Amino acid sequence: MKFIGIDPGKSGGIGIISDDGNYAIKMPETERDLFEYLRDNAEGAFCLIEKVHAMPGQGVTSMFNFGMSYGGLRMAIVAAGIPFETVTPQKWQKTLGCLTKGDKNVSKRKAQELFPDIKITHAIADSLLIAYYARHHHVDRDHAHEKGQHQRRKHHHEQEVAQGKAQLGHRLQKPQREGGRAQAGREIGCVFAEFPSGCC
Repeated sequence: MKFIGIDPGKSGGIGIISDDGNYAIKMPETERDLFEYLRDNAEGAFCLIEKVHAMPGQGVTSMFNFGMSYGGLRMAIVAAGIPFETVTPQKWQKTLGCLTKGDKNVSKRKAQELFPDIKITHAIADSLLIAYYARHHHVDRDHAHEKGQHQRRKHHHEQEVAQGKAQLGHRLQKPQREGGRAQAGREIGCVFAEFPSGCC
């Protein structure tokens, strides 16, 4: 499976982790380039895009341009047919132990530790880390799903065993009750047999 991590914005990038290798590029400059890159990497892919919002003090024009870029990015993912989710920077950074607090060198250093074979730049560092988080998030979710299925199967099996024991106990008790009546009848017959006929 292929995991795509996207750090939105012109200064961001797209990171990919797969069985064929790990690689990343800075954010494509045009909508067409962006879509074609995602389309070419869509097969067997799952995408995690960083959830962003307007920053305090950000100008109206920059907010509008960033919003347009982010919306276009999401639409490109959808058009490429790639399932995706969003994740806050605080969540993936905390999980990977690299809370930046605005210092991009923190995430760059972490990416260099995890991907020593890739020349890490500020543009691609976060995208690779998001892809790395996506893979582990997906694996953990699969394990949780498998564990849930195992627990449900175990619970269902325990119910079947309990039901089987109850049915078996019912079958064993019924002949005993019938046998008790038969035995009582035989004992009463024996008592009457000891008296001579017509003694009463």
